[in-house]
Amino acid sequence: NICEHVQRLGPKFESGLKRLEKQDIVGEVRGSHFMMGIEFVSDKSTRKAFPDDADIGGRIAREAQARGLMVRPLGSMAVLSPCLILDEGNINDIVDILVQSITAVTSQL
Repeated sequence: NICEHVQRLGPKFESGLKRLEKQDIVGEVRGSHFMMGIEFVSDKSTRKAFPDDADIGGRIAREAQARGLMVRPLGSMAVLSPCLILDEGNINDIVDILVQSITAVTSQL
């Protein structure tokens, strides 16, 4: 029943990640169900992207990996596509790790 599982938990994953938009460098969280992207911006009001050499997506991915979460950096974004058997506890862990990772990188800027 993987399809039903993703249909049921996908919106919870989306809303959990949407909480990241409170972070100073998160411009937007977008995607659907278990395929989500987090856009990082240097200025929230203008949604100006970080310069490529800031490697913001890579920096956040490395911080997340150090905490046990694999995310795929893509320029000024991080892409998440977790396993399809994700549960609510995993969702909470992912959001917590991302908050910690984004906070760590923000403090280095």
